[in-house]
Amino acid sequence: MVGYFRQYVIIANDTEWTYHSSGTSVIQIERKERHNMFSKLTNNHDIMEKVNPVFNTAKGTLLMLAGAGVDEAIRYLDELNFSTDEIVKKAGQGTSNNVVVALECMQEMRYSCINSVVMERGFKNIMDIACGYSPRGLKMSEEGINYIGCDLPIVVEELRRCDETFKEHSGRLEHIAIDATNTASVQKAASSLDGPIAIITEGLLTYFTESELRAFLKNIKEVLLQHGGCYISCDFGKRDYMKAAIKSIFDEEGTDKVIESLSNARNNISDIKSDYAVMRLGYDLLKEYGLKTEKVVFYRDDFEPSVKNIISKEQLEKLKDNFRKIYIDVITVEENKSVLDDNDSEFSFTSSCDGENGLNILVSGRLDTITSPELLEFFETEVKEANFKSVTFDFSNLSYISSAGLRVLLIYKKCIDNLKVINANDYISGIFEQTGFADIIEC
Repeated sequence: MVGYFRQYVIIANDTEWTYHSSGTSVIQIERKERHNMFSKLTNNHDIMEKVNPVFNTAKGTLLMLAGAGVDEAIRYLDELNFSTDEIVKKAGQGTSNNVVVALECMQEMRYSCINSVVMERGFKNIMDIACGYSPRGLKMSEEGINYIGCDLPIVVEELRRCDETFKEHSGRLEHIAIDATNTASVQKAASSLDGPIAIITEGLLTYFTESELRAFLKNIKEVLLQHGGCYISCDFGKRDYMKAAIKSIFDEEGTDKVIESLSNARNNISDIKSDYAVMRLGYDLLKEYGLKTEKVVFYRDDFEPSVKNIISKEQLEKLKDNFRKIYIDVITVEENKSVLDDNDSEFSFTSSCDGENGLNILVSGRLDTITSPELLEFFETEVKEANFKSVTFDFSNLSYISSAGLRVLLIYKKCIDNLKVINANDYISGIFEQTGFADIIEC
């Protein structure tokens, strides 16, 4: 065979095309359906954990709700059969019993307040985004409310076992895999509900970069425009509910130390630099996108927390009093105008080798929670042991990159130091600047 040999891999529309060529002539074409490949990938805990390590904190949340004595959390934890020791280890929680008790108080108060707002306002549909292993679906379906829990494929796969076990209720209980920043996946999940929707997030926004937060809020507004309803969250501002719970157990100095310790633990879980966009810009972005917020008091006097059985009467009264002074946000549409950007294309990537043991990867569309595992799977199976001296990512057709996508780039970089990104547009370059990746990767 005369000339050099190249192999191109193109992945698009759930199909993998492999082109073997000599010079400029294609000499062989292989086509492989990727439906089963993606199904296998989404069940690969190792791959999914590398792309989104923060999902383990959701197990810790369920464990704390169960520890607080929330009945449906205990039932969920029993059905999922998690290893509690592994949950505590991966969630990065401290070992202090008082810290655990404070977090159990926080989780129950947040969980129960959101539930109360939904039921007080008579909503029959809930879309719980980044639901994690929340038992809310079980409680709400028992109340006759339709519940759609949305999260990563790996989380949804586990929760669907519970859906089957607890399906005999008057309300609908279902879990759907989405990326919260991906317009198509969010709208598809919402379309399965008929009537106004109560959209919920608990803690999600604190992990978002500015670009992710903007994309998410645009999607939220679009769902509210199309279906009506509201968005309920306590993620905006400074998360006063965390301090309110910890102050019921600790004094002022101890509270500050615990909050600092928890913040450090959180940063250790996620290796992507957080710019705390929701704390800096949250309310400004709501206004920018034509959304308005109503402040609702956290604590209701007719609610008796389950944590009363694990804390003293004095601590319980402090907990109630602290939560009477803080608020949750109920967000609705103020300006009936879409703020979506119509510039997303379908994800695909192609790879080719140059003549100097280098790898070139052209990525198109969105590199997000749903699509990033494909690129990581390619690394693990094709790139990691291939001894490439360099990798060049061509982002000329890339429209969006999330923290999951950045994390995959970081994994490539740790293995192949000579890595660079070319042809990134201003939007992608801005994300690199916001997250500090411009200092890590040549671009």
